[in-house]
Amino acid sequence: MKVTKDKLKDKIINRINSLSRDKLKNIDEFIDKLEIEHHSKQKVLSFAGMWKDLDDETFQDLTEHLHTKRKRGNERIVCMNAS
Repeated sequence: MKVTKDKLKDKIINRINSLSRDKLKNIDEFIDKLEIEHHSKQKVLSFAGMWKDLDDETFQDLTEHLHTKRKRGNERIVCMNAS
């Protein structure tokens, strides 16, 4: 049996209405946690496909030399100011 979104919401609301104040606080904290997890996942997923337009040569350079570049990670990258 498939439960519709509205029926599920009604069921949850009815159950919440019968809870004590302490339990309501727990439910509120749980919902906060769910929302934080959702936003964190959305933030990570926003980077999906970021390198899709990167040319093959640059991608190969980044991946093949990754360990070497990480070892040199303490070296500063100097950017020239365009002005």
